[in-house]
Formats: sequence, C-alpha cells, structure tokens
Amino acid sequence: MLHEAMHQLNNEVAHFKIPQWIDEGLADYFGSSKIEAGKLHPGQIAFDSYPLWWLPGLALTGNIGQDIKAGKIIPLTALISGSGGPDVNRHFNLYYMHWWSLTHFLFHYKDGVYSDGYRKLIEAGGTLEGFKTNIGPIDRIQDEWYEYLRQRIAEAVRMKKGE
Repeated sequence: MLHEAMHQLNNEVAHFKIPQWIDEGLADYFGSSKIEAGKLHPGQIAFDSYPLWWLPGLALTGNIGQDIKAGKIIPLTALISGSGGPDVNRHFNLYYMHWWSLTHFLFHYKDGVYSDGYRKLIEAGGTLEGFKTNIGPIDRIQDEWYEYLRQRIAEAVRMKKGE
C-alpha cells in the first residue's frame, strides 16, 4: 500500500513530473523500508518485500560488462532515459530491482553523498542530462551503483540464510 501511496503523493501532492525510473524508484524505496512498531524507517531495507525478494536470484559476476551482456544489469543510460534496455513488460522484476537499488544508492551511498543532487534531480524532472549535472558522470556512477547493488544482493543472501 505504501508503494501505491507514494505514487499518489508524488503526483497529487508534490505535483512531480518525473520519469518512471524515479516514480517507481521512490515508491519501491519507501515500500521496501522497514516498519517497526507502526513506524516507518525510510531506507532501512526490508528484504522480504517486493521487489527485494528477487535480489538473491540476481547472481552478478562482478564484471559489469559481462552482466550487461547477459541481461542481468540494465545500463544506467537505458534505465534513466527509458530507452535502449530490455522490454520492461518481459523484465519488470529486473527493472523494479534496478529502480529501487538506484534510488537507495542515490540516497545512501557514502553517507548520502548524492542525496542532495538526487533531490535536485527529482525537482528538475529526472532527465539524463539532469542526472549528469546533479549526480555526476554516468560511467563512474554506474560502476559505483553496480558495486552498491552487489553489496545489497550479498546482504539479501545473508538474510535469506538467516545469518
């Protein structure tokens, strides 16, 4: 419910005009955050929530080029621009994991180094050019995000094993 409420808040309250990657990323971010004793803890990961329960099955090699070729990673330019990636209707779980992980990364990587830029990017409409301006060069960010995603996958695997 929180996921869908975020879509409504983004559209009807904040009046954001944002692309799908941000809209779904924010909805996944809040919808996959822990709720304890009736209180939401944004960014604290609930690995048993959608789409995160799919993370343990995303076995990445550690080589982003190989994983892009194998269809396990959607290139950041395709994810942000909304074109050039795999068919979203056939790979929607992959897209949702990517949208969530990119948003979580932008809020939390290195104690939130990109969080202010991400907020500016959301306000500016979330374009690829806006990403480069507010966040940084695509290639560098893609490599950092890939490693961040690999760490979240490792956490999900440990949680699944009960460690």
